[in-house]
Amino acid sequence: MADAQHLPHGRCGRGAATSTSTRPGTTSTGAPSSSYSISDDSRSATNDFDHDLYNGLIRAAAGAESQGIHAEATHASGWGMDAATRTGRFSLAAGSPGVDDGVPLPGFNDGWSGSAPDMGAEEAGAAPVTYGARAFGAVGTKAPATSTSTSKATTSPTTTTGATTTARPSATSSPTATTSPTATASSAASGAGSDRTITVTAEADAIVKEASPKSTFGAANPLLSDARDLPKKGSAVYSYLRFNVTGLAPGEKVTAASLSLRTVPHFGGTSNGPAIWRTADTSSAAAAESMTWRSGRPGRTGVAAVGNFGPARHDSQVTTAVSGVTGNGVVSLELAPEVTNGLIFLPREDAAAQNRPQLVLTVTSD
Repeated sequence: MADAQHLPHGRCGRGAATSTSTRPGTTSTGAPSSSYSISDDSRSATNDFDHDLYNGLIRAAAGAESQGIHAEATHASGWGMDAATRTGRFSLAAGSPGVDDGVPLPGFNDGWSGSAPDMGAEEAGAAPVTYGARAFGAVGTKAPATSTSTSKATTSPTTTTGATTTARPSATSSPTATTSPTATASSAASGAGSDRTITVTAEADAIVKEASPKSTFGAANPLLSDARDLPKKGSAVYSYLRFNVTGLAPGEKVTAASLSLRTVPHFGGTSNGPAIWRTADTSSAAAAESMTWRSGRPGRTGVAAVGNFGPARHDSQVTTAVSGVTGNGVVSLELAPEVTNGLIFLPREDAAAQNRPQLVLTVTSD
């Protein structure tokens, strides 16, 4: 049995291998849209490829990587082998897809931390590992015991009901997307009693597909923003969201805005989330959901994106700042993909209100 955990960032190549198992490893290719992370030409039923982090295509028996994650790995700083010291670091960076997403394998990934083992050769935050004869000390003796520790970012999950108005939390800002395991709405006194947070849920959403230019996908579930939905060029998918902001009282103004989305489990994450563009307002929510690639798409209203998601994990709440929202009125947004392993997220029809696309506004009185 082969364990991809000991083939960090490797490729399961072509051949006549049988009775092979990979989990929980990382496999990648330099051309993810057109080449294979795993290629088993025989599609042998005795091979078991699953629970891996991979960025390319899969050629294997039906069901391969049904529990895997299709996303780009973000490696820890200093990833790779140091030939001079014979030490190597082959772990994921904190927050990368694949962190806490593996499965326990007794004797292989014992000592993991977090909610589950990481995918890949080592736990995020682990010290470099010594390889070769030096790892075992002099012949006939044991290597001295060492103490290592792992460090991961963790969050305490909290829940909230649907659209809410809360006191503004302590001011924070971040230029890139952030993730948390559940949708949250924090409430804390900020010292300015007139400051508050308004959460607005999308009233319409849709995707358009370059490969299906005449089709409507207003009821799509989940939503997707991907530069290449199919293994060929000309298959980009764009998402559109429409919000109707009505919660500001006279004399209030928006001081900050952010877009919050919930990625789907297993494959919703991405190495680089979409750019966010402000668009012209469609005539109605119904019109927003009836657009196609060829007709009805609202034009962009600015010369630059108003926000941009960075790397995002699957099954997480991802949030990024959005500029240009000033008050009440319709806010229409286009999510334009930048990579071929795009963001996949839940729509406004999701049964859990906190999972629906949300525009979060911080407002204050003059």
